[in-house]
Amino acid sequence: MTRENPFDGSITRSKYEKPLANSTQIEGRSSSAVSPQIDRRSSNYSMYDQRKISAAASSTQIEGRESSVSPEVNRRFSKYDQPKMAIESPVKASPIKKAVADQKSFPLVYEFNCNTWLSLEEGSQCTVQEFAPQNAKKELLDSNSYMAQYDVIVKTGLLKDASADVAVSLNVFGTEGDSGFRKLRRLPRDETVRFEAGGDGVHFSIKAVNLGKVTKCVVSLEKKSWDKEWFLDSVEVDVVTKNKGKFFMPCQRWLGRSTKEGQIAWTLVPIPFELVAAKVTSEEPTAVRDTLQLELRSMLTTYTVAVYTGNKQGAGTDAGVYVYLHGELDTSPRFWLKRSQNNKDKFESGNCDTFTCEAKDLGDLKKITIGHTDSGVGSAWYLEFVEVQAYSEGCFWGFPCAKWLAKGEDDGLTERVLEKLDSKCGTFEPWVPYEIVTETSDISGASTDSDIFTVVYGDEACTEQHSLEPSKEARKKRFEKGQKDKFILEMVDVQDIIRKVRIGHANQSSGSGWHLKEMSIRKMLTPPTHCLFYSFTCNRWLDYGKDDRAIVRELIPSAGHKEWVDIATGKLEREDFDMGMQLDTMKKYEIYVYTGKVSGAGTDANVFCTLFGELGDSGERKLAQSATHLDKFEKGHMDQFTIEAVDLGKLFKLKIRHDNSGILGNASWYLDKVEVKDVERNETAVFYAERWLSKDKDKNKHQKIETTLYAKGYEGDKDSASTLTKSFGGSRMSLNSTRFGGSGDPSSPKRRPLREMPLFNGPTVPYTIKVETGGMKDAGTNADAFIVIKGPADKTTGRLPLILLEKEAFEPDCTETFSIQAPDVNDIREITIGHDGVMSSQAWFLKSVEVDMPHQGKNFLFPCNRWLAKDKEDGLLERTISAQDASQSDYKPTPQKKTRRKIAFQGSRSYDMVVETGDIERAGTDFKIQLQFFGANGSSTPLSLSKQEDTLERGNVDSFPINIEDIAPLKKVRVSVEPAGSRTSWFLEKISLRDKKTGDMYVFNCQDWFDLKRKIVKRELPATVKGEQVIKETTYVVYVKTSDISFAGTNANVSVIMFGENGDSDVLNLTKSKTYFDKFERNHVDEFEFPNMLSLGNLLKLRIWHDNAGVFRLGVNASWHLYSVEVLDQSTGKRFRFLCNKWLSKSKDDKMTSRDLICDSVGREHESSTEADYEIVVRTTDKQNASTKNHAFVRLVGNRATSKPLYMINKASMRLFKGGDENKFEFRAENVGKIESILIGHLDKVDGQTGVASKNGGVSAEDKKWHCYDVTVTNAATKDKYTFLVNQWLPLMRNAEDGVKVDASNHEVGMVNALKTLTNVKYQIDVFTGNEKGAGTDANVFVHLFGQNGDSGRQKLTKSFRDLFEKGQRDSFTLEFLDLGKLTKLTIEHDNSGLGAAWYLDKVEVTNLTTGNVTVFPCAKWLDKSKGDNLIKRDLLPRSS
Repeated sequence: MTRENPFDGSITRSKYEKPLANSTQIEGRSSSAVSPQIDRRSSNYSMYDQRKISAAASSTQIEGRESSVSPEVNRRFSKYDQPKMAIESPVKASPIKKAVADQKSFPLVYEFNCNTWLSLEEGSQCTVQEFAPQNAKKELLDSNSYMAQYDVIVKTGLLKDASADVAVSLNVFGTEGDSGFRKLRRLPRDETVRFEAGGDGVHFSIKAVNLGKVTKCVVSLEKKSWDKEWFLDSVEVDVVTKNKGKFFMPCQRWLGRSTKEGQIAWTLVPIPFELVAAKVTSEEPTAVRDTLQLELRSMLTTYTVAVYTGNKQGAGTDAGVYVYLHGELDTSPRFWLKRSQNNKDKFESGNCDTFTCEAKDLGDLKKITIGHTDSGVGSAWYLEFVEVQAYSEGCFWGFPCAKWLAKGEDDGLTERVLEKLDSKCGTFEPWVPYEIVTETSDISGASTDSDIFTVVYGDEACTEQHSLEPSKEARKKRFEKGQKDKFILEMVDVQDIIRKVRIGHANQSSGSGWHLKEMSIRKMLTPPTHCLFYSFTCNRWLDYGKDDRAIVRELIPSAGHKEWVDIATGKLEREDFDMGMQLDTMKKYEIYVYTGKVSGAGTDANVFCTLFGELGDSGERKLAQSATHLDKFEKGHMDQFTIEAVDLGKLFKLKIRHDNSGILGNASWYLDKVEVKDVERNETAVFYAERWLSKDKDKNKHQKIETTLYAKGYEGDKDSASTLTKSFGGSRMSLNSTRFGGSGDPSSPKRRPLREMPLFNGPTVPYTIKVETGGMKDAGTNADAFIVIKGPADKTTGRLPLILLEKEAFEPDCTETFSIQAPDVNDIREITIGHDGVMSSQAWFLKSVEVDMPHQGKNFLFPCNRWLAKDKEDGLLERTISAQDASQSDYKPTPQKKTRRKIAFQGSRSYDMVVETGDIERAGTDFKIQLQFFGANGSSTPLSLSKQEDTLERGNVDSFPINIEDIAPLKKVRVSVEPAGSRTSWFLEKISLRDKKTGDMYVFNCQDWFDLKRKIVKRELPATVKGEQVIKETTYVVYVKTSDISFAGTNANVSVIMFGENGDSDVLNLTKSKTYFDKFERNHVDEFEFPNMLSLGNLLKLRIWHDNAGVFRLGVNASWHLYSVEVLDQSTGKRFRFLCNKWLSKSKDDKMTSRDLICDSVGREHESSTEADYEIVVRTTDKQNASTKNHAFVRLVGNRATSKPLYMINKASMRLFKGGDENKFEFRAENVGKIESILIGHLDKVDGQTGVASKNGGVSAEDKKWHCYDVTVTNAATKDKYTFLVNQWLPLMRNAEDGVKVDASNHEVGMVNALKTLTNVKYQIDVFTGNEKGAGTDANVFVHLFGQNGDSGRQKLTKSFRDLFEKGQRDSFTLEFLDLGKLTKLTIEHDNSGLGAAWYLDKVEVTNLTTGNVTVFPCAKWLDKSKGDNLIKRDLLPRSS
């Protein structure tokens, strides 16, 4: 159905209108059957819901309960329940007797008895009529569907040139429907109406089916009058029929394209006459709007429309731009986007222009229509994106375009309908309007042009900082001497009690000072009659040069009241608040700032600070005038400042910064500490800094000129959980982001949907995701990215946000790492990765995605090398990549706890770790910390603890959740540090770990310094459990015997690492021999002593090597023939011998300078022992009634003996063997040798102790059986681990001889026994340098191989007479180590030396020359401090075969 748009006269067709299989007949002198077209949005629409028919010449429209379409503006009214029919004839027509609507499938018939003219000459001389449906007896079907008369009075304001001859249309809305747009004419043939200023206004009458209570009206100029200017004062609607009341709707605004606001339509809302009479006292033409601006704003929805013009050549336009907002309930009038809030010259290339418009009851926006007039010199326009926010509704919507609106571009359209994009839509907590009035004092120099801002504080919430007048041009008329200024701001709702306000300015120029007399705040309680009012007295300067030089003031209410208009009496009522009950008071805080005594510590920059207490914050204050020094912040000075603020309560945090300004660049500042004294309470909070705030000093990390400090003794939340990383991949632990908006702009409160982590019902596992952006200049994006990981059988993680920390964008040639917990997909089949950036500036070139599944030991590298962009390649914003196109690597998994079977398959443990820094001078650090834990069952993967702003500071107690391999019980931790800032020392008090599962506590005491200058960069700390130190200290004496052959000695530097039951010793340098001055000479035995070392237990292996350095001697280089090494543990008297009898030489034998030596006595002590310690783990299934309340037993059957029964006693106070449980036990028993099987069962009695079942009244049938899943037995000495899969019902047994026999299903050989059989193996290492430009390196390269049997140690890759690691080159090296078994990881690095250190490594291939097995370690990344992820050391995983 076509119709005329009354705003611009264009002919449009509704997209909602579809033919219906029913018929409508309009009977007249010349009747014809027409097929009506209606809005049919519901599939179950029926004529029983039919409520209205409208006809225009040869068209009919039906409105119903579910939906309707207004012929003028394609409007939907799903909330209305109004039966009626409207018929319109735009030309002279015959009289219509009757309209009949029926539906063929239903017997119901609606009749609309018209019997009237639709004519400008005949009858009522009206071309629009509405009728209600009747039955055959001509009775209304609905008592509310009667015809009503609406008398309308349109008044023109008393402004100069307010009168006009204009063509006006009016649409009146009520709770039951709307009238449709009616042309307001005095005479039928009038083209326009003369609206004179003042007087009683112009009267019109409208007949329509009952609209219910009037809720709004829309007044619009018709297109022929757009160039006119008319000042509309108000519209009054009198519902004459049944005397339903009068409705007053003020406007007091101009209409016309050439006016300041440039609008041709306004939405008006009714306010009570009594409210106007009670509050409006002025006779000014705009008095009602000025006085009741807050009331009117609270009854309308203000939409902020942000329009993004593309960043293309010629993208801007000079044409007039307009927009319609289409909601579920209504469509807005045409809004002309005339005055940009942020750009003087709007719609320019690359700009974002913001506009505001008002409407009411639109509902959730579905689409917008935007277009332009195609006028001006450059009318063509490339529109990227439109964003609409409704703060009072708490909603925002995004509408992508990315097309030209131009007759000569694309499809030639200058108007487009844009559908909303769900990923760009969302909600937030709705804001409310505030009326803020400021009064500038009437004294000399009181006025200002500065940007005034405010923050409002309530009991439980506060607003963001908002500018009172963002427009620089508008501020020129604000804040004048003796002037009152009123502002309406939408901000966070602080509820009904306002505790304080903060007001200040930006001090943009030398004349920015301002003297504020007072301010007031008003907010609505129940619009439009009830409101709250607070006033605040100031009478102070906000000026750096006057008073106390503060430009920010905090004010508490001096008076407050609630006021309302009693509609019954018309009186303005008021209830004053008792301000004596005001709990807040103004306080003085003395701030003592101590500048350090180091060289160059002082600064000339401006310093700012913010205090935080239990009751709020002070806002940022400039420390402008020192009470102690004229030249403040100089080396060794203490500067005192005083600020005023509302009571902050107990202080706990301080933010301090400087602006990096100063003469001759003298901005760097070494801040020692800050003390803040609450003068009234006489309490002082101490904040230690002991650091540089500088852009120049901290070269090894992000240079910062601001910091956050916590008060000494504060133990609250510091949110440091994000600082922990594992060395493999360097992945950050995931955090839920609370950041709003893209720029942190407080005027943009919206949530970003792609930043919200989905909620998972079931168990989750960790994923580490690395995203590599291409190296092109425009490859990065600031859009929100996501990934979906999919597995077999529709298993999926769902959409996971990739949230950047401390960054705003994916930068070119960078790799970002994310650690996320999500559902387990078992095996990755494909991934989908994308983003929501619809603008051309948000194009993203994705190079690759790496997904790591540590719980399964799988790593996938997905290549992409495609654009994700609306205007590049195929225009896709997301891409799906199959696992078939990815390279896969496997490694030893660290399985997480799975709850699907309620059996604890747990290969890792979770701990709460606390790191305590000492409370002594300069104890804090900028070090990057690495922790490696050692336990009875091996060592953990190293953890990196990156220094964050508020961690590892003097006196801090920092908490970190960690997850490491299950190596418990823990024995020691190795702590190493490396520089990452200007502070290169750290006093560590202690590290504490609490096992989250068992509650076991481990304390690692240090109470000593790490100091780079003194070369103390590594310490080993023993675990203390229940006050007992787990590992004792000892002294190791190392005897090194050089062989008795020619030229056996060496001048090279020799080092060793000892490996024992308690881990390894780390590197020990054999520097000073106690027996010979010239060490390592032929047939010499050199003695080296290492006191105060943590005991390693029985030694198993020793690695010894030299650096191939030294002077030439008799023509022989650094080659060394080592005969043996012997180590004495002085605490036990035990000696451990390691035979070598080989060369360590680059030119002799196998040309190896490193040897791994096995202890001669390894395993012998355990073999000869008659007893052994065993750890037994028993797991019960989660089947129904699988548990047992009886005692259990196990007998070990080995190749040497069978053990006695090992009883596991079940007590009522500590129930064991419950369904899904894992129970661990430790026994000392006969050494049975290699365990071949076990006998397992359960008994009611053991040594007179009855089971829990018997104590409860006898053994029930359920208690006579037990379903055991499996048993694991570990020899504590050899670490041999045996698994016995039971997985069956075990009956109650009479004695331990009746146990069920279960053979070993798996045997993992421990390190002790494995070492006895290991032999040396040669490995060929092939290093492939990539073909990228500049791929080669001149740096020294090192490799470190890891396998199931151990590691190779760090090995330098060298070769004589060859230029290594050049572009596209393959370099081969042969190294020999003890058999490493299956390779699990390779670490490769370079030392960043040489002129061209950057290196692009393609891959590394390692060949076991004994077995021929080839292991490929793909890389395809830069090792460079300025490319990719800036790493020069990488952990590579083997590609799956």
